[in-house]
Amino acid sequence: MKIYLKKNILLVAIIASSFSVFSQTNVAGAYFTNTNWSISGSPYNLIGDVQIPNGITLTIDPGVHINYSGNYELLVKGTIIANGTNLLPIVFSGSSAGKAMIMFKSTNLSNSHLSDINFNGPKNALQLADESEFTQDPIKNSGILTASYINFTNTAIQTKGYETSASLILDNATIISSLIKGVYPRSEPIEISNSDLASCVVNSDSYNLGIKINNSIINQTNLTIGCCGGNIEIYLSQLTNSSIGEGDGNPKVGPVKLFNSTLNNTPINLPSANFQVSSSTFNYNNSTCLLFGNGIIDCSQIIGSNNGTAIEITGYSGYNIGGSVSLNNTTLKNNLKGIKITNANVVNIDSCNIYNNSTYNIENLSTKTITANRNWWGTTDPAVITNQIYDYYDNINFGMVNYSNYLTVLNTKTPCTILTGIYSNNNEMSDVLNFDIYPNPSHNLLNVDLITINKVNKYSLEIVNPVGQILYSKQLEFFNNTSEIIDVSDFSKGIFIVKLQNGNEYYFKKLLID
Repeated sequence: MKIYLKKNILLVAIIASSFSVFSQTNVAGAYFTNTNWSISGSPYNLIGDVQIPNGITLTIDPGVHINYSGNYELLVKGTIIANGTNLLPIVFSGSSAGKAMIMFKSTNLSNSHLSDINFNGPKNALQLADESEFTQDPIKNSGILTASYINFTNTAIQTKGYETSASLILDNATIISSLIKGVYPRSEPIEISNSDLASCVVNSDSYNLGIKINNSIINQTNLTIGCCGGNIEIYLSQLTNSSIGEGDGNPKVGPVKLFNSTLNNTPINLPSANFQVSSSTFNYNNSTCLLFGNGIIDCSQIIGSNNGTAIEITGYSGYNIGGSVSLNNTTLKNNLKGIKITNANVVNIDSCNIYNNSTYNIENLSTKTITANRNWWGTTDPAVITNQIYDYYDNINFGMVNYSNYLTVLNTKTPCTILTGIYSNNNEMSDVLNFDIYPNPSHNLLNVDLITINKVNKYSLEIVNPVGQILYSKQLEFFNNTSEIIDVSDFSKGIFIVKLQNGNEYYFKKLLID
């Protein structure tokens, strides 16, 4: 994530004084020749809509300010090149709500470039199209709009095309008190990477193609999905004092996916949706940490403060009872209740550590028999295990919990350190390589082994701390097997990520420095 440096006071004074000699420029209407907005004409004040037709390019120089005096927009059907710099960002300011500052319609988004820009609301910042099922553009947006090193404050970023091939990427963004939304219906996907979000609303509305968040820090933010395929995926990120829940429309089916992430006091409330989790950690102090309808929890841990329920399962899949739940290689401890099942179709709990939960390890309030084999209950005493499970034998209205085949020692493989392909172009984990790190935990020398390279021979290897800072980086070239030895003795204690990347394919492993 990019950190903007404080400007030297003298430099700021020079820049500020230089602005005073420039005249402002009022702009409105369509441009039919390529146009440049330079700092000598700044600020540019929109006193009406500005339009960039197909085949025309508007270039905005670093340091230029664009102000909106009313409900006007900069409509781009051609190309916009707006690349500021760290010290001279381009600034868009809209003091009143209404149309987006920059609206893209009927254009190849890949031709436009946006970087080092500050968008200040409350006017919306960016929007892809303004379509609905019954009002569609004759030529739709295509390509990918990438906005890098952008600050969004008190504004909105939206996609609203209908069944287009376009998409929006926000990279190295700082987003504060803003809305990020894929608008109903069937609007373009949004990807957010290497970014900071604070006090935001993130909404994959009904039928939206989804929102992905990767390698980002999220605080005090509300993330929701709408009905009928609205979905959110979160990878290698940290969420604090936030929430993930259901938005408008029915049925909300998701999925919501979490991968290699940490959630602190961030409750999940998805009573009818599919929830998929792998290699993630939940720390919470609210009444319920995870409430969901159906899904998979794998290689994760939920650690409470002895005053809530770690997992509540409703058994719903959309409108109906019928979704299955699989819980594997996961630790649930220090809760009042480990797992509460209010209704169920199929629930399978396998190879987990479920202990130190003061009221019940499992409370089965459904009529179904729950399979809970090969789990560690904190004891080998069957009477103690039974006393911590509420089921048919406590109330014959409910189903049994079958735990007869239980572990006699703690499952030390949970939470797991596993090969985890974040995502590639086809969103599937690749079988390009096997990737191992040891010893883990480590405090001196770390070994990284890479074997079975089948397709490519160039990778980048990085070690990243929880806030996204790269502490180690090296380019690797090999044809078959290779090993790296890395000195981590100067690293602080804590959890880090070892990242292997080739193009759009990512692989991650958690590393503990003790």
